Amino acid sequence: MERADECLVRELKEEMDLTVKLSDLKLLAVTDDLSPDTANHYVHLTFQTEIGGQEPKLCEPEECEEWKWFGVDKLPANIFPPHAKILRTIKSQKIYLPE
Repeated sequence: MERADECLVRELKEEMDLTVKLSDLKLLAVTDDLSPDTANHYVHLTFQTEIGGQEPKLCEPEECEEWKWFGVDKLPANIFPPHAKILRTIKSQKIYLPE
C-alpha cells in the first residue's frame, strides 16, 4: 500500500543510497510491457529527478553487479527491451505511446 512516487524515493535510498524529494519527481512516461507467452502485463512508470552531487552506491550486490552511467546516444546494444520502449516514449515527448 505505497504510492509509486513514494516507492521510488524509498527504493532509490535502499538500492543506491540516493536521497531525493517527492517534490523533485516528474513523471516522464508510462509504458506497457506485454508478454503474451507468459500472460504477464507490466506497467512501467518512469520518473525524472535530480540527484545533485550524489553518487550511486551498490547497496544490494546480490541483486545487481554495478551501476553505470551512459549518455542517451551511447547506450549499450543489449539494453533491456522494456527500457528501450521507455526511451522511445520519452523521445516522442508523450507520456504514453501505445505500440
